[in-house]
Amino acid sequence: MGLFDPKAGPEPPPVHQITPHLDTSEIRCRCGCQYGMFPGEFSPDLAEDFEALREKMNEEHFPDGPEQGLTVSSGCRCHKHNRNMKPQGHPRSHHLRGTAIDIHPPEDVTSLELAALALTIPRLKKGGIGLYDWGLHLDHGRKARWGAWPETPRTKPKTKAPEKKKPEPKKGEDNGDGEG
Repeated sequence: MGLFDPKAGPEPPPVHQITPHLDTSEIRCRCGCQYGMFPGEFSPDLAEDFEALREKMNEEHFPDGPEQGLTVSSGCRCHKHNRNMKPQGHPRSHHLRGTAIDIHPPEDVTSLELAALALTIPRLKKGGIGLYDWGLHLDHGRKARWGAWPETPRTKPKTKAPEKKKPEPKKGEDNGDGEG
C-alpha cells in the first residue's frame, strides 16, 4: 500500500471510485492528510469484500429494496491520527496499511447480524472481525475475533478444572513412602 506524498501539495486529489459503492473520500484518513485518497492505498481485496458484504446484507435484509448502504467510519489512518484517536488506535493497526475498515450497518440491521454475514465471506472469515455495538471492524490480518461476540461453548473463556485430591491411604496400607 502506498503512503501519502507531502509533495503532492495542498490541492486534494480527485475522488476515485474503488467499487460501485465505495470511493476514496470514504476511506481517506480523517485528519485531512489525504492518506487513502490515492489509488492503491486501500486494499482492493478488502474493497471487494466490503462490496460483497453490502450485497449479502441487501439480499438477506432488504430483498424487496430499496438497497441500503454501509457507513464507513474509518478506513486508512496515518500514524499521527491513529495515535490521537480516543481510545488510541493500536500501534500496528491494519488501518495504517489500508487493510482495515470500520463500518456501521443501517438502522434495521444489528452489528451481530452483519458480523454473521461477514463470516460467510472467505477472506473476512480468515481475518480479523471486531464486533461492537456501533458496527464492525474488518481486516485482512490473521484470524481474530474480539468485542461483543455472544458467549458460546466455542468462545467461552476456558476455566481451569479443579485439582483432584489425592486419596488418603487407609491405615496400614502402603502409601509408597516405604514406611508402611
